Amino acid sequence: MLDSVLNQLMKTTAIERQQLKIYEFQNDMPVAAYDTSLTQERKTPVLNNYFFKNKNIYVSKHNRYAPYPVHTHTFLEINYVLRGEVDEVVEGREMHLKTGDLLLLDVGCNHSIGYLGTNDLLINILFRDRDINIDLLNDLRKNQSVLYEFLLNRKIGIGNTEKYIYFPQTKGA
Repeated sequence: MLDSVLNQLMKTTAIERQQLKIYEFQNDMPVAAYDTSLTQERKTPVLNNYFFKNKNIYVSKHNRYAPYPVHTHTFLEINYVLRGEVDEVVEGREMHLKTGDLLLLDVGCNHSIGYLGTNDLLINILFRDRDINIDLLNDLRKNQSVLYEFLLNRKIGIGNTEKYIYFPQTKGA
């Protein structure tokens, strides 16, 4: 990775400065980002498609210095550990992710993210399931990917037995 990109990602944001002072979550999401009817029904915050105005994929750095509370969303999310480590609780299961690990979270998957320190970088990649197309599925099928079945089930409306897939970084990759 280019040093300039990594240096930019390592800069402390305004929200991170607030969280660093008190080590408590500071909400940076506008009210429009929440599906209030689903939030009331599930009794946990549900993020909606707010992030996809004029774009198909939304990529962001996850804020550091405070744990992120349990939530879910109406879109798919990939958590990629660019640097360091992070603890998450996904559907009640504690997970420890390290540099290079990927976690794919399905629509409606309950999860929380633990405290990230100064040297930890978690990248969030969000996309709607309507962006899953035949070309993508065919490419995944050719590679006999476990991701193929997961996304195919999502596309055709069959429930997955798991609401997430964990891809640990493999040694030597």
